[in-house]
Amino acid sequence: MTVHDVPSSSVYVSKTPAELEKLAQDIVGGRVFGSWDIDDLGMVRMVFLPLAFVDKDFSDRMKAANIVHIYEYVDKAGPRSVNGMPIFMSMNLLDETDAKDLHGRVDALAKFLDERRQAAS
Repeated sequence: MTVHDVPSSSVYVSKTPAELEKLAQDIVGGRVFGSWDIDDLGMVRMVFLPLAFVDKDFSDRMKAANIVHIYEYVDKAGPRSVNGMPIFMSMNLLDETDAKDLHGRVDALAKFLDERRQAAS
């Protein structure tokens, strides 16, 4: 789901467990770039260009929805980069609840894959 798919009354629709599991797999697989990859938060608007055009109403709704992360699939990056980071003309949002769930899934999957690599060595 992208920002454009969200009903106008809200900014965020919670992800299903299946969506979060797929996103976790894609993050661990290196197919997703997110605000968690950016050290300088001032760069977020330069990486996720739609943020540069967000009006006050949408910004207020993002705050009210407790949006804590922005991400996009790497294959949707534009042809240019800024300070070595991709530039996106689209973005997806994560609220705090889904971000915590996702973090746990990413950690568990990364641990599982690490243990599997060590066992194979």
